[in-house]
Amino acid sequence: MSKHKKYPFSLPSYWFAVNTCRFVLFCCNSFRFTKRDKFKNMKPIIFVANHTSHFDPPLIVSSRNRPVRFLAKSALFKGLLGAGMKSWGQVPVYKTGKMAGISVIKIAIDVLLGGWDICLFVEGTRSTDGVFKPHRAKTGAATIAHRSKAYVVPVGIIGSHNAFPKGSKLPKRCHIDIVFGDPLDAEEFFNNKLNSQTAKVFTEKIVRSIDELLPENQKALPESWERFKG
Repeated sequence: MSKHKKYPFSLPSYWFAVNTCRFVLFCCNSFRFTKRDKFKNMKPIIFVANHTSHFDPPLIVSSRNRPVRFLAKSALFKGLLGAGMKSWGQVPVYKTGKMAGISVIKIAIDVLLGGWDICLFVEGTRSTDGVFKPHRAKTGAATIAHRSKAYVVPVGIIGSHNAFPKGSKLPKRCHIDIVFGDPLDAEEFFNNKLNSQTAKVFTEKIVRSIDELLPENQKALPESWERFKG
């Protein structure tokens, strides 16, 4: 088991799941990872990505040689699947019950302070057309980064909306690319007091960095930037 007692998971189970994901992705798609090995000496990391497909979490974990953990709604953690998800390092987030008072932000910080990398989808939900939606972005990732002082790395997921789009029951074979950007310069943000304005400014830095990694057909539309600014 992991050394982090608060949100433990089984490393053998995790790597079994990751290798299974890699095999399935290899069979279903042609994919590649760009700049995936440039973060070996950085820890912990918050990977912040766009989100267009059920494939996105398996793609992220398959691209890393170090565990990446996700926060998922507690409703998914039922039966054998739920037991498996916990053993694979997924962390449940509760909206009701005795665990409901523990916020997503606090959980994410606890996991990061335990030394684990996490991935957050800045849009919160999947984009049905693959186009990036920065206006959906909340300041949670910025808040988590400020309080944990973790590295923040933008990630662009390209083509997964064609492979397994929202509403699809079966995947389609196509090309997928995962592009890892450079770690964001967060020194000024970390040195300033955290408030709604500073979090908003850093969130804009995050979403613009993700947008720069995407091809033209997935880049955010002007009206989305206007809604983000508004």
